[in-house]
Amino acid sequence: MNLIVKMVFGSHLYGTHTPESDKDFKGVFMPTKEQIYLGKIPKSFHESSGDDKSKNTKEDTDTEIYSLHYFIKLACEGQTVALDMLHAPWNKWRVYSNLWLRIV
Repeated sequence: MNLIVKMVFGSHLYGTHTPESDKDFKGVFMPTKEQIYLGKIPKSFHESSGDDKSKNTKEDTDTEIYSLHYFIKLACEGQTVALDMLHAPWNKWRVYSNLWLRIV
């Protein structure tokens, strides 16, 4: 996956985490040429180390990575997730590219 950015999110971004908080990450990826040509760009990928039947623990990690086109749509709609990502401090970015710097 061609990551544009991956950052800390949720309580760790907002400074409200506790020792029992799980870790959340959000990001943006650049779709492949094939996905673009075929019109099969996924909106996002989601990965979780926990399960759907119980609350996450401090060992759990949730990650959601948006495609660039979907992220731009969210930002244009003023969706909080996109605005929070655009305004997240650089020290919360775990992976970033020059494209992310230009987007911000």
